[in-house]
Amino acid sequence: MGRQKSANKLTGRIGGITYYKSKDGFMARDSQGLDGKRIKNDERYERTRENAAEFGRAAKGMKEIRLASPSFKYRIACA
Repeated sequence: MGRQKSANKLTGRIGGITYYKSKDGFMARDSQGLDGKRIKNDERYERTRENAAEFGRAAKGMKEIRLASPSFKYRIACA
């Protein structure tokens, strides 16, 4: 990983390089992976979107359970 040394710290993507901030400071790396727009619109990623939606619903349901019973975490830890 490259470390940014200039006075102007960047975040985001320029060309093929992604600039970001981490716990170690401002860093730079080669851009890789998929574009978010492609995952949201390409029909080849329909299954990925379905799985993400299902995971989101499960997380929201678990949040409701946690909020409904404040001692829920304690009972799980002691079981």
